[in-house]
Amino acid sequence: QTIATGPAAAQIAIKQLGTNGGGFFNVNVQAVRRAVMREPWVREVTVRRVWPQSLNLQVQEQQAVARWGSAGLMNAEGAVFRPDPATFPTGLPVLNGPAGTEHLMLERLRYIEQVFTGQGLKVATLTLSERRAWSLDLVTGPDVILGRTQFVGRLQRFAAAARHELAGRMDALRVVDMRYTNGFAVQWKTTAAAATETENHGQTN
Repeated sequence: QTIATGPAAAQIAIKQLGTNGGGFFNVNVQAVRRAVMREPWVREVTVRRVWPQSLNLQVQEQQAVARWGSAGLMNAEGAVFRPDPATFPTGLPVLNGPAGTEHLMLERLRYIEQVFTGQGLKVATLTLSERRAWSLDLVTGPDVILGRTQFVGRLQRFAAAARHELAGRMDALRVVDMRYTNGFAVQWKTTAAAATETENHGQTN
């Protein structure tokens, strides 16, 4: 008999195991653990024998906080796991970046969410290009170009503009380019031309 405790998503792997007909004393506990850990949604599992003829499996399921590209999910520790895409939760922000930047991108996402607190702004996609340039897309609102430098300052300036100059107009914006010394440029959904919102046009990277 197998006594399984843990999230429903992990139960499929557990139910397929049983004792493999080996009997209570012959069950390889570590082999059972390894088999359950092969289920991508399983983060950790402990297996112990319970007298007289049971196995107790305690399963901790992965908790996805973001998508990693098109084929992966990321947990709160920045680790990527790859379950069946059909099981992906909906509404998660998507992180797109070079391999090895997973933890950095999760840190930046958390910082962005902190800066946006109380403003009704939600990140749909955060992207770090191969040239290490940052940009983000909002769920309802424009794409925001932050560039390769001054991430914190540019993000904070955008948040301030969303509260003031751009308040009530976010849905009408296609792009906001923050790569300017003291201001930003915007592109409206109704025109292909960019309109500068500041007298300082000195663009940086």
